[in-house]
Amino acid sequence: MFSPRGGRGLLSGAARFLCAVVWAIDGLWAAWREEEHFRWQVAAAAVVLSLAWWTRQSPVEFALLIVVCIGVLAAQLINWTCEMLAEMISTDPHPGVRTVKDAAAGMVLVLSIGALGVFALVLMPDLPRMLPFIQSAWRGGQWWVFLHVAALFALGLNAFFYRS
Repeated sequence: MFSPRGGRGLLSGAARFLCAVVWAIDGLWAAWREEEHFRWQVAAAAVVLSLAWWTRQSPVEFALLIVVCIGVLAAQLINWTCEMLAEMISTDPHPGVRTVKDAAAGMVLVLSIGALGVFALVLMPDLPRMLPFIQSAWRGGQWWVFLHVAALFALGLNAFFYRS
């Protein structure tokens, strides 16, 4: 029996491309099902891009936020892949395997910190003027309120998107 993944010559260029797109979507769905951090980062990207849309950012700023969000998600996919491969290759705890996994996680951390910086530069100046209660709390130095609201919102998104 023919496996479309195995033979290059039996499928035309368009059919191979379509199969590659389907397999890529299968991979994204697997990451969504199996990797909690990927779900969190998709939720964070949705929040950031929604805020950018709501605050009517310029097309360049919106595109910058999209690129940064996609970069973080791609890094998380690479990290997840490295971890899965490392666990399949070596069942024994090996220092090299741990280093590979830690380096991949470090890549995600570096990109996430950069994404937070871009988020702060692009969106933070517009947040205080959005709602009057945000403006009064911001002026009153109650920034910790925003941290609590953001944490509750993130937990709610996680509960909504991932139901066991």
